[in-house]
Amino acid sequence: MKIILGSWIHRYWKKLGIFLITVVLVMGLASCEGSCGALPVQYDLTSSSTEGGQVIIPGEGTYADGTIVTLEAMPDECYEFVNWTGADVADPYSPITTITMDEAKSITANFALLSYDLTADSTDGGAVTSPGEDTFTYDCGMVVALVATPDAYYGFVEWTGNVDTIADVYDDSTTITMNGDYSITANFSLFAGGNGTAEYPYQIADWWHLDNVRNYLSSHFIVINDLDLNSVGYTELASATANEGKGWQPIGSTAVNDAFVGSFDGQGYEICDLFIDRPDEPDVGLFGVVEELGVIENVGVVNGNVTGNGDAGSLVGKNEGTVSNSYSTG
Repeated sequence: MKIILGSWIHRYWKKLGIFLITVVLVMGLASCEGSCGALPVQYDLTSSSTEGGQVIIPGEGTYADGTIVTLEAMPDECYEFVNWTGADVADPYSPITTITMDEAKSITANFALLSYDLTADSTDGGAVTSPGEDTFTYDCGMVVALVATPDAYYGFVEWTGNVDTIADVYDDSTTITMNGDYSITANFSLFAGGNGTAEYPYQIADWWHLDNVRNYLSSHFIVINDLDLNSVGYTELASATANEGKGWQPIGSTAVNDAFVGSFDGQGYEICDLFIDRPDEPDVGLFGVVEELGVIENVGVVNGNVTGNGDAGSLVGKNEGTVSNSYSTG
């Protein structure tokens, strides 16, 4: 009887132990459900862009639920960022913004081509004939043809204003690249060309140009062809009928700031048939008065007829400057 009872007790405790172990395992598994070893929920973010830029941060990827992702769109040259479309973002009109990943999302960065205004005008003596004189709108980066056309007896000088992208500011037919809003002016003068500097001297091609020297006494000049009685402006300026029979009016005088102090290079050309009849006036010649800084060179005054009182000469009446490689006959 003792043997039977002992065997029963042993079996009882063994079964009870197995039962308790099973209960513990089941309860442990139940407590881990939904947390022990489970992966967090993740969502895909896809991105794209229209022509003119790209999404540089973060591109595409997979993110845990609730992650706040920073987005950045970068426009190409000549384009601007417009907005984000697709999924909601914190600020759809800012190129740098954020998006909250609470589901799978797709976004697009939108870009637009920039455009700029070109305003063109001119000084007296000519016009901008291409594209005209007005305000015109062009796509960014477009190369626009510029043409400046001088009036009779005038010459183109240069383009001024926003000229950084003009191919050649001293060319009357050139181009401008539209990288911004620009305002430009075509400048003309009563010369064949040049701007009066030592590098780009005013160009003299007729008597009107020569007469205009008196208005720029400290500038630089070159003669680009012979002048004679057949040249434009001779009758009005240098003939026996010009200026009520007095003929040519000399350039420069002894008045304050009225002497020639620039440079005049004839480049080997001749000024012919000059007529001056001013018997009561001093300092008579093609140039009336040349002061110390004035330079006249490489020019001939041929077949001149000059009359004056006191200092007079076909080329210079009163000279305190430098005259070289020049001559006169008449």
